[in-house]
Amino acid sequence: MYGPYPNYSGGSGLSYTIAATGGAYPVNGTLNSDLSTSGTYNPPTNLDGSTLAFSFAPGIRAFGGYFYREDFNSLTIGGSFTIALVDGAGTYSTVEDSPNNTTFYGFISDSDFLSASINASTNYAAAGTVIVGSAAQVPAPLPLMGAATAFGLSRRLRSRIAAARPHD
Repeated sequence: MYGPYPNYSGGSGLSYTIAATGGAYPVNGTLNSDLSTSGTYNPPTNLDGSTLAFSFAPGIRAFGGYFYREDFNSLTIGGSFTIALVDGAGTYSTVEDSPNNTTFYGFISDSDFLSASINASTNYAAAGTVIVGSAAQVPAPLPLMGAATAFGLSRRLRSRIAAARPHD
């Protein structure tokens, strides 16, 4: 279990852990590299380790990274994988297709993320430069002030239109 791994950034007071059933390993055995479920250096007995699981501390509302698939030799391969996120409102899942390890996937939530997973099913899941953060909530009075301003401007516009019309 890693968290936070050296190549993964969080921020002050933001923390998370990464785990995989078969183990999470540095890509090509290199420290500070991407993490993968590929067992090149410690082979799992099956593909139960094809899912990277993230657990988040309270306050994390932004999550992203370079997610992709690998073969057993830690070589990047194209193909689809599933990203599943759980926050206070429920579960969101998406199937993505990435030909390489250079596509960034990012997500923001109105409530704290509880967990996330990257599943590569028949291959190995990998993640690079994972970033977590907190998103500031908009104070309630701001939307009300915006609505009041828009209402005032619309009234002013209506009176200008009425004044410009020819009178009988």
